[in-house]
Amino acid sequence: MELENNDNDDSSVESDFSGPYEPLDLNEEEMRMLKENDKYTNAISVVFNGDANPNFRFDPLSIDWESNGTAFSKNTRLQLIDIKDINQTDLEPLPARDQRVRIRNAKAFYRAVALNRSIKCLYIEGNITRGLEMEDTVSILTPFVQENSNLRSCVLGGPWGGFDLSARTVQLLASALSSCTANLKTFGLKRINGITAATMTKILDAVKSSSIEELSLDENTLSDEVANVLGNALPTLSHVKRLSLAGDYEMERGRITEAGIEAISDGLNNSSVEDLSFWRNNLGPTGGIVLAETLSTNTVLKRLDLTMALSSFNGEFRHVFSEEGWRMFFNFLQSSALVDLELGGNTIRDAQVEVFVECLNGLSSLESLDLWGVDQVSTAGWATFFAGLRGHASLRTMKMYSADNMEESVIVPALCDKTSIEGICNSNHTLTKVDGCNRDWSFFPQTGSDCKRLLEINEGADKAKVARQKIREFCFRNGENLQELVTLEVNLMPRVLECVGRDSIKASYPLIRSMPSLFSAKALGGKRKRGKASE
Repeated sequence: MELENNDNDDSSVESDFSGPYEPLDLNEEEMRMLKENDKYTNAISVVFNGDANPNFRFDPLSIDWESNGTAFSKNTRLQLIDIKDINQTDLEPLPARDQRVRIRNAKAFYRAVALNRSIKCLYIEGNITRGLEMEDTVSILTPFVQENSNLRSCVLGGPWGGFDLSARTVQLLASALSSCTANLKTFGLKRINGITAATMTKILDAVKSSSIEELSLDENTLSDEVANVLGNALPTLSHVKRLSLAGDYEMERGRITEAGIEAISDGLNNSSVEDLSFWRNNLGPTGGIVLAETLSTNTVLKRLDLTMALSSFNGEFRHVFSEEGWRMFFNFLQSSALVDLELGGNTIRDAQVEVFVECLNGLSSLESLDLWGVDQVSTAGWATFFAGLRGHASLRTMKMYSADNMEESVIVPALCDKTSIEGICNSNHTLTKVDGCNRDWSFFPQTGSDCKRLLEINEGADKAKVARQKIREFCFRNGENLQELVTLEVNLMPRVLECVGRDSIKASYPLIRSMPSLFSAKALGGKRKRGKASE
């Protein structure tokens, strides 16, 4: 994917965490393109192969970076570089001399990256070779963070086993952040072993003096003391709009106790954070209730990601949310000001559907809902769920991937109650997008289906026109509901027939012809006028 290289244009970076980049793996061909400053080579993934792991064909440290470093240092097109290592624990160490050569070459690689001034996003995950300390990496890259005015996002992460932050490394990071350019908007520290309160204090003090808007502390286990430091600092980080405290795919890293959640939640209530993620973080039912209770008075937070964070299944049920627990959680949450809510992967069942719908209807500002992997609700439960959302006036999009037992037929009655004109008028006219699939990977809504058409109609801004369009297309289709025309007052008939359209008028003719008595002046409550010929 081509990204325009414009130093004064931030439009190419839509999101510092998941921007529109498609990095290419570094190999001999991409090295050539980098040296030629090719305009299409603007995002590179450099995967180091764990000190000559035979499973990886290309080893970036086979390149002499002392002589080839200009591929990065002189490049003016490169906007993203993603540097990763693989798990090296199962590999035999190289001879000491060879390892020293690789360490020296790895430092030359980072020096080349540090001289680049076009990179907007820098992601580092792990040490690229044994013996290269994180302190060395941070020391080399500090000028890059301080002087590169194009840098927007910088995330530093350890290998799968995590990494330790020495006092020197913390000092270097704090110095880099406190004096970085105003364009750096995202900073992340990932997989830190035994992060201390003192470390957190120094990092947050540096963030406070920067212009960072997105702070990521993913896959870190925070002690109560560290959580207190974070909670107390949040009200002072007036520019931080997004906070991520996500776990990992295996849900082994990134844990916070109930007391820690309470401390962080209290800080959030007085902060500027609008976007909060606990994705796959093991909060559990108690932590979830504590969070929801605190957020019930929060008017700033707009997006909350609790994917697999409350009551999840990962080989076994790690947390079991009681019915009363869910009720407490939803009752607290419905008083918040959320616009985007993600609850995917949590074990919501039929018994919780009613209180869940009540919560959603209380969230009058909610526009987006993600229920990925909510697979414990029956088809009847989903029917109850959508029926309860008929009157929701703001919800526009839903994601329901891997939602077992879900069928698009249960959505249609909520979008268009075809049993009567009144039913259609009282249907949901705001939901415009439902993306999902069930256990057999049948995606919905299907092209050409009633559900797909109704969602398209709902895209209209004038909801009165939306209702009229549904009446026109669905109420009298195939001759249905024509008896409703009989009950209309005479003066309304022309307007209604005009509204429902020519096809419906044609469909009504057989009814009028077969039952003329229903449309007589007497039946319609009118009086026949006498013509002059009869006088």
